Amino acid sequence: MERFLSRLKRSGLEPQVVITDGSNLYPAVLTRLWPEAEHQLCVFHVIKDINEHVLDAVKRLRRELSRRGNRGRKRKRGRPTKAQRAYRKRRKKTLKDKSHFVFKHRYLIVTRKENLSAADRKRLRKMFEYLPGLRTLRTFVERMHRLFDSDQSEHQAYCRRAALVGNPAFQQVPELAKAMEMLKP
Repeated sequence: MERFLSRLKRSGLEPQVVITDGSNLYPAVLTRLWPEAEHQLCVFHVIKDINEHVLDAVKRLRRELSRRGNRGRKRKRGRPTKAQRAYRKRRKKTLKDKSHFVFKHRYLIVTRKENLSAADRKRLRKMFEYLPGLRTLRTFVERMHRLFDSDQSEHQAYCRRAALVGNPAFQQVPELAKAMEMLKP
């Protein structure tokens, strides 16, 4: 990395701002080569890292739901009979079924609002019924996406960040507390 960036410097490149993906490879090299240049993280990578923390919270909540019920209930080996299949179809969803539904559609929690179809919104509402704690995560994600909107002033962005980081509901979720650390200046 240093060899590549040194070649750029020798070619006459003197950047005012350098944008990286947050890798540990860059800070020391950039400080040595261009001490005056400002170092910023790529918005895509920041959002990606924050989404990973949010999905970790989804995983934790889903596992808690799955562990709460269905203890001691074991299915018999082999293919179920027609009567057993009909019974399973009629019965209410178990906590394990609900947990599986949340797992299958977990990506909806971090999907941008404008990219959700009507069916996705319906699935998201179902997920909130099964696990109300997901609503806090979804609210955090929506506000985080607004934080990176390009049609806002710098002052609006700072105010939105302060509101996001200062929200007590978000601070109570351990994974969101880690995500908010990335948003601090």
